[in-house]
Amino acid sequence: MYIAGLILSLAGWLFQGYETLIRKTHRINIFLPVTYCAACVLFGINSFQMDEILFGVLDILIAVIVAVIAVFLFLKR
Repeated sequence: MYIAGLILSLAGWLFQGYETLIRKTHRINIFLPVTYCAACVLFGINSFQMDEILFGVLDILIAVIVAVIAVFLFLKR
């Protein structure tokens, strides 16, 4: 789970890097919050499996916050 979360996080940042460095825009690519939200869910699941309840709850809370931001960004376009 943890490795999959890291890969999703990296993929999101690669999309954002493409948006910023190649396309020369300062917009937030929608794939960054979506993949980061999925990565946080995977990190949360991993934390629950490792019996680290506090970190699992924090990861899920961050995933919810990122999901709200992603919805806001999607509706703004």
